[in-house]
Amino acid sequence: MNYINDFINVQVMAIKNTFKRFRYIIIVAFVIIAGSLAINVVSNLLGGLMPTGSMSIVIGTAIYLLELFVLSIIMSVLTVSIKENTSLSSFISLNNTQIFYKLIQIGFIFYIANLALGLMGLSKIYIIVYPALLILFNATPETIYLENYDGIGTIIKSVEFLKNNIINWVIPNVVIFGVIYLLNINYILPFGMYFEKDIKSVLIVFGKIVVYSIFLIYRGNLFEILNGSSMRKREYMRKFK
Repeated sequence: MNYINDFINVQVMAIKNTFKRFRYIIIVAFVIIAGSLAINVVSNLLGGLMPTGSMSIVIGTAIYLLELFVLSIIMSVLTVSIKENTSLSSFISLNNTQIFYKLIQIGFIFYIANLALGLMGLSKIYIIVYPALLILFNATPETIYLENYDGIGTIIKSVEFLKNNIINWVIPNVVIFGVIYLLNINYILPFGMYFEKDIKSVLIVFGKIVVYSIFLIYRGNLFEILNGSSMRKREYMRKFK
């Protein structure tokens, strides 16, 4: 029974914190839109050059780094939206370089792991275990921008976090990804957003991005509540509220 009460209290608190600073939902949505449009414009311009050979590798790498840079900006805004001791004005002076470097490190780690499996002829294993990896490393994005670890440390910490918060983290995230799938908004990140010419399509896409932004901020708040905590500690702290 204590587990059920703790689960309900944690989810209610995460939802309240998500909407407490509502303006950040809109800000995150606009940052996603601006970043997606910038990446699409750059990709189309560079793709129009019809690069071949080593030039195509250089351009592909440049676009990949641009995507990571935009992700680091989005994560910086999420940091401001979740940390109670920050304000909107602090984003102006916020340094997202550390987040950007961590994204590069983690991307390189998974690239090497995938490359090693391919060289050993085990690339099909990656496809088979991919769903399990999504669960195992599900809290990695929040660990990147809410904790101060390097690439490997971030991955280890995210796995430890999941191990300690399986019920409170996995259950709501399964629901979240179910909703994302049903609403067909799983394409938004990494930046697969496309607008039609009519206003209805634009409003629908914007609405989906707002919903996606709510999910992102909710996950960050949920991580912040659970990280470094325990059911006993949360129960104790609720007595003083």
